Amino acid sequence: AIGMEAFTKEDQSAILARTNELSDQHRAYLEAHPELTQLLHDLLCNCLVNKPEDPFHFCREYFYGLKGGDGVGDATIGWGYKGKCRALLVAGPTGAGKHVAVRQLANKLRSHFGVAVSHTTRKPRNGEKDGVDYVFTDREAMTIAMQAGEFLCVTEVEGELYGVKRDRVDTVTASGRVCVISCSKLGAQAIRKAMAGDLMPRTLYLHPSTKEGLTAHLQEQDVKRGGINVEDRVARAEANWEALCSGPKGVFDQEMDIGYDEDEPFNLSDESMDELTKWCIGQDWEIKVDKDMDRAAVKIQGQARRRRDAQKVKKLQAE
Repeated sequence: AIGMEAFTKEDQSAILARTNELSDQHRAYLEAHPELTQLLHDLLCNCLVNKPEDPFHFCREYFYGLKGGDGVGDATIGWGYKGKCRALLVAGPTGAGKHVAVRQLANKLRSHFGVAVSHTTRKPRNGEKDGVDYVFTDREAMTIAMQAGEFLCVTEVEGELYGVKRDRVDTVTASGRVCVISCSKLGAQAIRKAMAGDLMPRTLYLHPSTKEGLTAHLQEQDVKRGGINVEDRVARAEANWEALCSGPKGVFDQEMDIGYDEDEPFNLSDESMDELTKWCIGQDWEIKVDKDMDRAAVKIQGQARRRRDAQKVKKLQAE
């Protein structure tokens, strides 16, 4: 390696000046294009959440949704989701009221949020409405739809299938609203992975602030719908919360304690809805991409490029 002492003082001054000039140019460019920092931040967050075994393959799939190409060669000008908003995944322990919260939020802010109702193979409980709480179907029909690629993802909970269809998400996002999906923690992780490079969803976890409040909430459900084992649901909710607290961090953007209406325990309290609404309104839901970034869409050169990069990484690791 050639040290700076090999150059004359004039050359050293010129090199230093050029270095500072380039540094200022790079800094100015990043300040002028904050969306680049956001883009790389979202990519890194998705990698840390999903922890892919093959990062190069994951990045190819991630950026595929941004460029609209075949995954090989130069990127096609045009981002696949212009004008769309990021999605919102609302998760929580069993029986905590995540479905209620989603409906209350969508009813309160109809112009901002729309609900993508999930499909399930489980039987409807008393008081549940088809197409409102869930789209109830059977395993055969859901399996056929899965094979046809109609679902973003499907998870199995206690022997029953749950999934969200792509067209239901597209219907909401096409209207310019935030698509809200209520799901389990497992479902949130699966949907977030499925949406990587597309709607890049924000995730929210709702947890009952008190055991007594959750018990009253479940008892109200039992009165209206029947067939609810309140003690079992409370125990499962506590287990869900303990698992979340002891598990990996960073899965959810926000964790929020919720309370229930004293007069209508089936609903969330006004205070909880105000807090939920304030958090949602305070988020930046728009997916922003600058025109300059549009023309400079990331180029992914295909399998050969990934192999070369992987070899370089292995060589560096070995050294």
